[in-house]
Amino acid sequence: MAPLTVITLSGVLLTKLGIFTKRTNDTISRALARFLLPIYLFFNLVQTVNLNKLDVLWPNFVMPVIGVLLSFIPAVIEILLLKHPKNLRYSFICLIGFSNAGLSLLIADGNCNSYGPLSKKKECSEIGGYVAIQLMVWSLIIFTFGYALMNADLMEAEKCKPKEDPKDMKEVEDNDEMEENDPEKNSLEMAKTQSNLVQVKTSSFKRDMIRILTGPIPVFSLLGVLVGFIPGLNAVFYDSDAPLLPVAETGLVIGKAGIVIGQMILGSNLVLSARAKVSLSKPLIYSTILVRNIIIPAIALGTTYIFWVLKAFGDDVVMAFIFAINFAAPPSISVLVLSQIFNNGIQEVTMLILWTYVTGVFTLTIFSYLFFTVFL
Repeated sequence: MAPLTVITLSGVLLTKLGIFTKRTNDTISRALARFLLPIYLFFNLVQTVNLNKLDVLWPNFVMPVIGVLLSFIPAVIEILLLKHPKNLRYSFICLIGFSNAGLSLLIADGNCNSYGPLSKKKECSEIGGYVAIQLMVWSLIIFTFGYALMNADLMEAEKCKPKEDPKDMKEVEDNDEMEENDPEKNSLEMAKTQSNLVQVKTSSFKRDMIRILTGPIPVFSLLGVLVGFIPGLNAVFYDSDAPLLPVAETGLVIGKAGIVIGQMILGSNLVLSARAKVSLSKPLIYSTILVRNIIIPAIALGTTYIFWVLKAFGDDVVMAFIFAINFAAPPSISVLVLSQIFNNGIQEVTMLILWTYVTGVFTLTIFSYLFFTVFL
């Protein structure tokens, strides 16, 4: 956890020095989404994905789905037990249920260093690929299923908006005074208007989904998997005498730099968001921290152990650790991105992410210690 903490604190320091600002963070975040993360995913997937290794790699494709399903169980229970704003119920489920899969690269990489408990594991060379596959699956789930859930919150928020004051409508009513008052006609017009609104919202949802699925991250992920699966094609990138080897090696460095910068931006955003004032009840904050940082990591440890006993990971403790960390990590920043897209619950989501990350430093340290105690 030490490297992750140092990187995060670097972002905090740069914010305190006035170098990282909200505008800077927004610009860098766009660079991450449009270039750095797609580059990371593409070159790591090309390097790792191979039809001949599918019997070894399959847990990286399947386990994230299991992780999301199991995380959503306590998330839904928490929503049912506590009173949440009606327009944020699904957003809170996503906040608790979706974790930050990108953290596993920095945490696993640190544990594979000479001072780390995984330093002697030969699978440490596969960290980038394992993380890329799982990050691809996590991202796909968040930006499809998560998008649909948080879109439902937006619909609820629109229902909760106060209706227009009759006084404000007086002038319109006066202008319509001369029109014939036909109840049947008015009813038909109202039904037609509601139908048009539904069609517009459905069309907008479909358009947004298409835009997300054709964005840089999904497209580069798909290309990376395809290139990796086509026999012999990845040799063009990674054979010792491959013509594109320098490009591929540089792409790996650029991609990893993107993960590091993203964590620094996270540290910066935690400082900036701490200045915002949000009225969330203490039981709501405490329960979110409890479920996300204690209950779900406990489920993650137990689930990983069960699949380890079943030999799903073989003898690859590095793969098991990456899955466990992805499962147990604090909330995904993508949930905040979606709340910004919908302009719904931004301050509430930001505040809860702040508290879960502050406490997550300690809970993830304990979680890592327990993992290595059990598995090594």
